Amino acid sequence: MNILIKPVEYIKFKIFEKKFSTTINLINYHLNWKKRKTGEAMFMHSYRMFKKCIESWIYDEIVLNSILLHDIIEDWDFTINEIKIKFGYSTSCIIKWMTGVDENKLKFNKNDYFLIFKKYCDFDWRILFVKLFDCIDNLETIHWLSKERQSRFIQEKREVYLPIFEEYTTKIPLKITNIYIRKVSEFKKLLA
Repeated sequence: MNILIKPVEYIKFKIFEKKFSTTINLINYHLNWKKRKTGEAMFMHSYRMFKKCIESWIYDEIVLNSILLHDIIEDWDFTINEIKIKFGYSTSCIIKWMTGVDENKLKFNKNDYFLIFKKYCDFDWRILFVKLFDCIDNLETIHWLSKERQSRFIQEKREVYLPIFEEYTTKIPLKITNIYIRKVSEFKKLLA
């Protein structure tokens, strides 16, 4: 993979890449064939998020696994129970509430999904990081959408997720609150 980062960052990234090789290989195998509307392999979205998380000094194993796996339920025949067995309860909960689909893979109504997502934010702060990195990467790659769809996409992020990210700042552990605040600021700039 062609990833441009500083030498020290590269070494750190390679260490984490090796530690999470099982998860990376899983998403690469299952999502490599599936393409985003940009034509890029689906797993690249998760992989970019993983890289940015490490570059931001977020090393929480549950956050990193959840970032890598967050699209696998919607885009492959994995179940929440399989995620729970392989990656643990916390990761499976984050994946479940990130997907916006029920056990039968039927999409939740958007308003219901937003309420469920917000409720889960009370349960585990990690979902905020996963969704924040997801939103940032999606905003950085929406150029392929029509102007109308870009506008609706940005409006949803501004009206729904930004208030949640700001409201739940106090849920983030103190030692990484500054990182979270910087990422929310980056998110705001992308919405401008």
